[in-house]
Amino acid sequence: MMGEQLMPYSRIDRLPTDFFDSEAISVESLRDAWLEQRDSLANQGTLGDFNQRLIRRWAIETGIIERIYSLDRGTTEILVQKGLDASLIEHGASDLPPGELVTILNDHRCAAESVMHHVGGQRPMTLHFIKSIHGILTRHQNDVEAEDQFGNLVRVPSRRGEWKLLPNNPRRTDSSVHEYCPPE
Repeated sequence: MMGEQLMPYSRIDRLPTDFFDSEAISVESLRDAWLEQRDSLANQGTLGDFNQRLIRRWAIETGIIERIYSLDRGTTEILVQKGLDASLIEHGASDLPPGELVTILNDHRCAAESVMHHVGGQRPMTLHFIKSIHGILTRHQNDVEAEDQFGNLVRVPSRRGEWKLLPNNPRRTDSSVHEYCPPE
């Protein structure tokens, strides 16, 4: 399209050999701060609640970022604090019916918990695991928004647990295009 800016994709480079030396102090500082906070939450008996709210926030933000649904900020905060319950969603707070939205949110919550469990067990990230997480994320998502060659928004079938076949480069509000990793 005329005037369109493309933010080109580039392969991820290896970290510089001195990365860990230069970043170690700030990473250790963050780790120490988190461990102190985690211990404080655990001592207060609120670590489990904190983790559940964090996972609910990730679940909600995942679908918003991917434009699977819209959800207003107030409802987002209520669902994070109180739980993923359709009765907490007011009419017009989302572009999906509350029951459908909560079903998708629970899929995203399940995927986040699976990743946390996997990483917590220090298991390797395999291709199979990544595809299975995608399958969980999209379990109740039949289609996705796409743009055809003429710039029209269309719905195409979701490919659960499979690699993409075509480029999917999102357009930003300033009309620039952010190029994601190509299918190959």
